[in-house]
Amino acid sequence: MGVITRARVWQLRARQKSEASEGSFPMYKIAHRAEVSQRFICNEFGILQELHSSEAPVVKIGEIQLVDEHGIFGFTMEELYPIMPKDIPLYYEDIENALDEVHKLGYIIIDITVSNVILTDEG
Repeated sequence: MGVITRARVWQLRARQKSEASEGSFPMYKIAHRAEVSQRFICNEFGILQELHSSEAPVVKIGEIQLVDEHGIFGFTMEELYPIMPKDIPLYYEDIENALDEVHKLGYIIIDITVSNVILTDEG
């Protein structure tokens, strides 16, 4: 039995900020054509929908879904911004509160890394 730890997924953004009007979703998260990557994206999309409907502090996703004969292989989402590693301690309380909210909804996050701690336009 194998364990899949990572699927090939890319995030693309509109080339210029002006290409995305205010309130739009300029990021595109797209799976590699491999079946496992597509399952990963489909699952992530469903989890984000559920968490967002519960008002958990997660990235907002758009209504646009990229679909083929095998199902969802991508979706749009709001733009995200990295936090400088030296600034991470400033967000400890926010991170802890966000994890608590997500855990209360029955999810466990196992890949907390500097690159996964990100900001939206709202902070």
